[in-house]
Formats: sequence, C-alpha cells, structure tokens
Amino acid sequence: MAVEEEGEADDTDSRDDKWFRRSLIIGAAAKEIARAILEGAGYAVYPFGFESSFSVLKQQMTRDQLKNGDVAKRIHSMPDLLVASNQELHLIEVKFRRRDYENGSAGVWIDNASVLRYRRYWPESVLLLVSPHRDRFFAQHVTDLVTDGADYDESFHAYDRFSPMADLLPLTLNVKLWPYYAAVDNLTTFLTRRRRRWRRN
Repeated sequence: MAVEEEGEADDTDSRDDKWFRRSLIIGAAAKEIARAILEGAGYAVYPFGFESSFSVLKQQMTRDQLKNGDVAKRIHSMPDLLVASNQELHLIEVKFRRRDYENGSAGVWIDNASVLRYRRYWPESVLLLVSPHRDRFFAQHVTDLVTDGADYDESFHAYDRFSPMADLLPLTLNVKLWPYYAAVDNLTTFLTRRRRRWRRN
C-alpha cells in the first residue's frame, strides 16, 4: 500500500483548497456577467441562491441531522437568480464550464448530482451555461438535461443540446453579447493557467 508523505498530503490539500476557492471566484464572476446581461435586457434580477439568501444559516446547516434532510438539500440547491419581467418569471442557475470534447463533439461536463438536485427540487429552473464557445451563453430547462452513470459521476452535455439564451430568455435577443465575450474568455484563460501551474508543481 502506497503511503503519502505528510508534506505531500498537505501540499495536495493546499492545491485542492486553492483550486476550490478559485472555482468559487470564477463562478461568482460568471454569475455577475449573466446578471449584467439580464439587467441590460430589461429583466429585474434578484439574488436567490443559498449563498445569498441563507448565509446566516450556514453554520447550523453543517450539522449532519440538518444537512441531509430534504429541506436542507432543497435550500442548498436553490438556483442563483430570480429573473422577472412584466410577462416572465424565471429561476436561473448560472454555471461556468470550460469547453471540452467527447467523441468529436464540443460541450461541457456537469456533475450528475447537481443536475439531479435541480430536477428534483427546482424542476422549473433554467440552467444558463457560460462557456467559451461561439455565442458563449446557452440555456436549457433542467428537466431536459440528460445524465449518464451514477449520481457521483459527471455527464457530458454537448452544446447543441442547449438552446440559444434568447430562446428561453427572449428579452436578451436584442442585447449585444460580443462585448462580454472577452470577459468569458478571460475566465477560461485564468482557469486553464492556474490548473497547468498546479500540475507542474
């Protein structure tokens, strides 16, 4: 049985912790980009997710008897944004993913557990995907996302399985998206550089 040196284990934990924090920052940036687009389109946008609405409960909800209940799971899986106009009301989950390929198709990997939670607890919500491919912004009803494998696996979602953002959020049709392309691409470059740097260490 292989045994890790204590220093090596600590170094791995440190890299994992940095990667996690970096991912949170990138996710928050993607959410702000999406918010700017939606507000520019004329939607009223309200923070809705667990981090925004129930941050004061974080400590209490770490207890096993609370975090494993259906109510806690529903709260933890709350979509990021509530988006409204005179004719529309949407729950939006924003996810940033870098472009990947599977069997020659371009798309993204999303963990099954997240998708299954959204489908179970928030079936009316929309996944707004921010990713460095063509128009950069894609949308799909969570009930239309197909997962493969076990709950702890990831599934590949090809871009062509998503709709253009304006199909599900029609007020965005007249928004010029190209000014936001650089911001999305910069997130991707930042993420890739950090990953490569950690792998070399």
